[in-house]
Amino acid sequence: MGNFVILILIIGLSVVFPLSALAYHEESEQLETSQMTGIFNSKMNMIQFPLVGQEYHLQVVLREESQYENSTVNVGYGFNLVDRIPNKLSHDSVKPFMGFESTHSTSVTRDSKTIYTSQYEFPIIVNFTVSFEKPGVYHYSFFENTTEPRGS
Repeated sequence: MGNFVILILIIGLSVVFPLSALAYHEESEQLETSQMTGIFNSKMNMIQFPLVGQEYHLQVVLREESQYENSTVNVGYGFNLVDRIPNKLSHDSVKPFMGFESTHSTSVTRDSKTIYTSQYEFPIIVNFTVSFEKPGVYHYSFFENTTEPRGS
């Protein structure tokens, strides 16, 4: 009977530890997603193709290894709407649509904030709210301009 109780205990512990390890892994993944630079919906799912007329959460993450202690950082983003021209071989052509021939982009939205790294703990998450008025393909970029602290 004693061996049976020990066997049940071993089986019970082997089920509990993998489940707790799985829960830790899931929590770790959520933490990593919340510390990523990108565009997110209200449920903090990363969005690659934002819809017109909806607000999104845009965040830029500053990591300690890329910053100086007690520095000033101008953090921002920019969006460019990419205009595409349909590929037409000639006006007389009866060929089907052949994709896009050339593109150019126009600056749509830009914003920035100034962060003083001495006021936060790393990673520093800088938040913006964005929305899109026109449908299309948008390219976006993030930037960090750091001013080193001056020696005394």
